[in-house]
Amino acid sequence: EAHKRIMLSQKTRYAIRAMQHLADLYGTGPVQLADIAEAQKIPPKFLTVILSELSRSGLVASQRGKDGGYWLGVPPIDISYGDLIRIMRGSLALVPCASRYAHEKCKNCVEEDNCRTRALMLQVRDKTADLLDSIHLSDSVDAAQLLRIWLSPSFPVGAFAYSHGLEAAVARGLVSNATELGDWIAALIEQGSLHNDLILLAEAWRAANDIAFDKLHQLNAFAIAFQPSAERYLEATQQGTSFAATISAAWPCDAIETLRKQDTPIAYPVAVGAAASGHAIRRADALPAYALAFAMNLVSAAIRLSVIGQTDGQRVIARLMPVIDAQAVKAETSSLEDLGAAAFSSDLASLEHETLYSRLFRS
Repeated sequence: EAHKRIMLSQKTRYAIRAMQHLADLYGTGPVQLADIAEAQKIPPKFLTVILSELSRSGLVASQRGKDGGYWLGVPPIDISYGDLIRIMRGSLALVPCASRYAHEKCKNCVEEDNCRTRALMLQVRDKTADLLDSIHLSDSVDAAQLLRIWLSPSFPVGAFAYSHGLEAAVARGLVSNATELGDWIAALIEQGSLHNDLILLAEAWRAANDIAFDKLHQLNAFAIAFQPSAERYLEATQQGTSFAATISAAWPCDAIETLRKQDTPIAYPVAVGAAASGHAIRRADALPAYALAFAMNLVSAAIRLSVIGQTDGQRVIARLMPVIDAQAVKAETSSLEDLGAAAFSSDLASLEHETLYSRLFRS
């Protein structure tokens, strides 16, 4: 019987690996069973049984159909390894008489209440439970994987709704092909809003790392005041506040919680910097990832505006990669003294967009 085994069963080990896989992809939508099975080397039929058990417990949710799959039914921060092992194994105890949930008197037991072996096993059970209940799925998510999740297009910040003034620039004829789009985004990276965002992200990371939460609040107020138009203010704060709310729900950390306690809007780069520091993600990794997500969102907007096609979009991204990497390196050692922008066309475009007659985007 499962609860009589000292070692974890193969079924329990498979369940842990499957849940870790779903935790890595939390917030990205349904994951196909075949993809989990292939990535974690779990027999598909065995995995079906495991996920069915986890679904009945409420830890996993599922959806049928072509676009269906499996995902965590609750945030990874709320799923402890202790809970997971109990569901699959029935108990954390090494002997049945020490189990809290599957107690069974040992065969040939002389006197259970005075059994010294049982007393020892109860201590082992309690210490094991304390440890496993204190470790959650969110604790084992890889840092690089977190960045891919947080900055993916499917993360619920609403990035798809914003063009950062690009729509107005297209309407004015300032951006009409791949070359002009690449130049436009490169200017933002080197001399415009992203130049400032990367510095603010790096400063927020430092403040959170130093537990200088007063400075973090000041940075947030500064970042909000730096927005050149009402729509850019909305873009920065709606994404930042949504990002912080999702991080708080799934991957909470002190820096994000202290920002949210102020009950004021949160600037996107400040939120990302604080969360990255709170989860021990290096500045050197967070900065280029944030910049790439920004560039990719503008390329996506240009595709939807029919300025370029998807292939040209990838060419633009490839062209921008050296610019992104260089600016990220520069931002890592920059300070607030280096803030400043000279991308006036972009700022004016964001103002003009507010009165644009027909538009797809909110900025």
